[in-house]
Amino acid sequence: MKNILVIPHSFSNKIKIREVEIAKLLRSTENNVYCISFGSNHELDNLFNKLKYQLSSVFKQISLTEKDQIKYIDIPYIFRPISLARKFNSAIIKKIAIKYKIDIIINSSFGQVSLIPLKNHNVTKIYDMVDFISENSLSKYIKEELSVYDKYISSSNMLTQFIKKNINDNNKKPILYLPNFADLKSIQDVLKSDVDKLKCELCLKKTDFTICYIGNHYDWGGSELLIKAFTMFNKKHLDSKLLIVGPGPEISRLKSQYCNNKSIIFTGPIEPSKVKFYFNMTDIGVLPFQKITLTDNALPIKVLEYTAANKNILATELNELKTHNFPNVDFVKNNVKAWEKALTDAYKKRKDLKLKDYKNVVQEYSSDKIKVKILEYVKND
Repeated sequence: MKNILVIPHSFSNKIKIREVEIAKLLRSTENNVYCISFGSNHELDNLFNKLKYQLSSVFKQISLTEKDQIKYIDIPYIFRPISLARKFNSAIIKKIAIKYKIDIIINSSFGQVSLIPLKNHNVTKIYDMVDFISENSLSKYIKEELSVYDKYISSSNMLTQFIKKNINDNNKKPILYLPNFADLKSIQDVLKSDVDKLKCELCLKKTDFTICYIGNHYDWGGSELLIKAFTMFNKKHLDSKLLIVGPGPEISRLKSQYCNNKSIIFTGPIEPSKVKFYFNMTDIGVLPFQKITLTDNALPIKVLEYTAANKNILATELNELKTHNFPNVDFVKNNVKAWEKALTDAYKKRKDLKLKDYKNVVQEYSSDKIKVKILEYVKND
C-alpha cells in the first residue's frame, strides 16, 4: 500500500479543482490517498480574502477528515509574502510527510509550498504544473525548485516545453502530459427532461437562443467583453439570452452594472453536480478569455465539457487551445465587434449546429482514460 499526498494549488467546495480530482482518480486498493485542504469554507478568489483567511488560519490545529476514500488534511496556510509562505507551509508538509509515512507527493502549489526541505527525504516528489509561472516574485525559485522533483506532470503542451527548458538534467526525468479532464460521461448522459426543467426554472422559452458562459469569473475571463458584445447583438436578436454561470470576483460588479438588462442572467455559484445541465442547455459555448500568459498556455476544461455536450464553441485565439484542433471551436479576435459578429454568425447557423456530433472528439480527456495514465505513472514509485 502506497501513501500518496496531493497538494492542490487551491481548494474550494464550490468548484472542481484539478488536483483534488486527480486525488480521486488515484484511489485504488494499492493506494492510500491524502489531500491537503485549506480555506474550504472561505471565498479565496482575491488576495484580500486570502490574507484575511491567512490571519484566521495561522494558529489553527491540523485536522484530518475522511470522505469518499480520501483523507483530507486541513492545515493552517499562508499565501503572502511568498518567502514566508514557502517556509511556513513547507514545514507543515514535511511534518505530515513524516507522520503519515508518505511515499509519493504530488505538488501543484509552486508558489506557496516548496519541496526543497524534503530534498533528502525518502519520498518520490512529483510536480504537477497547472499554470504558467509568470510572477516575478516566483521566477527566482523556478530552477532550484524544479530540480528537486523526480517526475513531472504537465497539463498542457506549452507547459511541457516550459518544464524541459527549466530543468537541468538533459531531459532525463520523466514528464507525463496529463491534460485537463472531466467526467464527460455524466454530461453526455443528461436527460432532455432535466434540461427542459432547468429552462423552465430560468423562465427561458424553447425558442430562445441561449448562450452560457460557465466558469469562475475573474478579470482575465472576459465576462465584461462578452456582455458588451451580447448587448449589441441582443438589440437585433431579442430572442437571445446570456447566462453568466458560476462565481467569481467580477460577478458583483457586473451584476450591478447590467441589472437592467433582462436578457442577461447571473446564476451565481452552481452545485458542481448540476453544472452538467447548463452545458446541455446552452445553444453555444463561449470562452472570451483575455490572451495572457496564464490563459494562453492552458487547455480550458470548459472546452471539453461543452464538447461533451455536443456544442460549438466561440473562443479567444489561445495558443494551447489552437494546438488541439477541436473541430467545434471557432476562434474570435479579442474585441467587442469581433464577438458581436461571431454571436451573429452562430445565431444564423443555430439550426445546423444541432446536427453536428462532436462527442467522440474528447474521449481521450475523459476521467476514465486519465485515471489509467496517472495510476500507471505512480505505480512503480
